Amino acid sequence: MAELRIEQDGLPMRLRGVRVRRDGTLAAAHDRTVQRFRFRWRGVEFVARYRQDGQGARLRYAADFGPLPYATQAPDTNANLRAIVDAAREHLGPVARIRRDRRIIVGRRVPLETPVTADRLMATLATELLAVAPYLDLLKDHRAA
Repeated sequence: MAELRIEQDGLPMRLRGVRVRRDGTLAAAHDRTVQRFRFRWRGVEFVARYRQDGQGARLRYAADFGPLPYATQAPDTNANLRAIVDAAREHLGPVARIRRDRRIIVGRRVPLETPVTADRLMATLATELLAVAPYLDLLKDHRAA
């Protein structure tokens, strides 16, 4: 397993399908256009992928907060979770949604500057996550209620 080092601490990400070129750009180790990875932040499990092809580069990330409880079962929780999703969408755009199967999803697709480097990928992801952090906390708190 390759390991990235930031000062003395290792970065908890395995570099299986990715290699870092001498200029710092990322390349697929197996000529795949899509790279997938998972991570956990603030107690929330995320899945992510980035793609670089003739149309540019983009990152997609998502966290699944589980099903929205039915209004008849937990009316306050249902209303609060809907309000949090609506507030996130109003403030940040289409970053949170309730799918047809009633699952609450936080995440979206964002463009990446090319060429994709590890720094650019992590900076883009960090910028996105810091913006949604207050909504993640609220969703976790109200899911537990």
